[in-house]
Amino acid sequence: MSISPWMQYDTQPSWEFPLLLDSRPLEITGLTLSNFQLILHDVISGQELAMTGYFSDLSAGSGTVDDPPSIIYHQTRADVTVTGQKRAYIVITFSNGDQETLSLGYIEIKSR
Repeated sequence: MSISPWMQYDTQPSWEFPLLLDSRPLEITGLTLSNFQLILHDVISGQELAMTGYFSDLSAGSGTVDDPPSIIYHQTRADVTVTGQKRAYIVITFSNGDQETLSLGYIEIKSR
C-alpha cells in the first residue's frame, strides 16, 4: 500500500483505497459510505484498533482493474497514534447483512 510508512499523528493526506476483490473490481451499485468500515489489526498485539475517522468519495471509477472503484478514508489523530505494523482491512456490509472483507495490505505507523 502506498501510504506506508505513515508518520504517527499525521492526518493528511487522507487515504484512498482501491476496491478490488481477488484482483477484480468490486461491484459498488447500491452501496453507500455507511456500508464501509476500516479495521487496522496490530500485527504484534493482535488487537483490532477502533477507527474514529470517516469515509467519503465512494467512486465507481471505470470498473476495470486499472481504474477500479475507490473510497477515501479521513483518518483522525487517534487512528494513527499507536505505532507499529498494522494489517488493514475494509469490511463491507451489504443491505442483506452479508459481509465482505477486503485485505488492503500493511501500514507501518512510525514514531516521529
